[in-house]
Amino acid sequence: MKTKIAFVIPNLLTGGTQRALVNIAQSLSTEDFEVALIVIHSATKKYGDLDTKRIPIDRDCLRVIYLDLNGVKWSIFKLRSLLMKEKPDILFSSLSYLNLYLSFFSFLLPKGIKLVIRETNVLSVKHSFTKYPRFINFIYKIGYKFAQIIVCQSNDMMEDLHKNFGIQKSKMKVINNPVNSEKIIKDSEIANIRFIKSDNINLVSVGHLTNQKGHDISIKAIKILKNENIILNILGRGPLRDYLEGLAEDLGVSNQIVFHGFQKNPFNYIYKSDIFIFPSRFEGFPNALLEAAVVGIPMIANNSKGGINEIINSKNGVIFDNSSEDLAKKINTIMQNEYNRESIRSDAIMRFDISFIGKKYTYFFKEIIRATKKS
Repeated sequence: MKTKIAFVIPNLLTGGTQRALVNIAQSLSTEDFEVALIVIHSATKKYGDLDTKRIPIDRDCLRVIYLDLNGVKWSIFKLRSLLMKEKPDILFSSLSYLNLYLSFFSFLLPKGIKLVIRETNVLSVKHSFTKYPRFINFIYKIGYKFAQIIVCQSNDMMEDLHKNFGIQKSKMKVINNPVNSEKIIKDSEIANIRFIKSDNINLVSVGHLTNQKGHDISIKAIKILKNENIILNILGRGPLRDYLEGLAEDLGVSNQIVFHGFQKNPFNYIYKSDIFIFPSRFEGFPNALLEAAVVGIPMIANNSKGGINEIINSKNGVIFDNSSEDLAKKINTIMQNEYNRESIRSDAIMRFDISFIGKKYTYFFKEIIRATKKS
């Protein structure tokens, strides 16, 4: 008898969590699992000025059900009704706020369903950047105890939930983020005639233009380097674009900073660059780094908790210590060393490709069902 799993997510916009969840769902064998993806928002919901391109779904192996709601707030009632009809063995959620919501309302879920949540951040670090970190930590500490099993993307996440939120390690499982290597490689090889000149030393960074992503750290590092042949290409959109452009202007490096805006396919930009810069101040287990590694580019990442030290190794790059000065030093370090792009790629595929991570999830879900039958 097949195990029935319902994955639930607010929307299918092209975010890292959405991509990871779809990758996991589509990786499961149709011989062993009956899988459905429940999307809370309607398929046509607009999100202000955001590009509303959705993640492509292979409908042959993944059934998608839309609740057609405008938000998560009252979704528990319609979700409960659907779950009563579908009768899944496991309800699998991702995104912290949805995890918290479902955990608090787990008593309304149909009996017999195992609620499994997948955490995507080191919560205590993420909340430290909010206005009321202690209060928010307290709410999560209460809520997450109602989840039956928590999947953490890294050891840092598991240790944080155990130490700061009182979650027993026996309730947690570490499974890294998956990437669709085949698609990334294919997209990276698409010609991009609009790209920057190849005779420069091209640095590239991908991420929303927010304080979290630390683009200001990179811009200041360009000033410190004093090398006009270095160009920093920033891919992304967000509220800090005007500030970052002004910062580059004030530092006298605006001719070395190129803002490309949001790009549906960032991988051909990464492929044609020399170094991938990841200056984020806090992260989960960042897809951007995994994807850059699959492209085969050497990386420099900020030493933020979440899994950076589980991704970066001697084969693929270096870690800098959260300052523009150290980032500048590490850029010089990378430029003075030779990295084998094929070695970077093969290492990333071996550790993070969906074919490998998918097997871990297959075993994980089967273990849940076996433990349920025993009890």
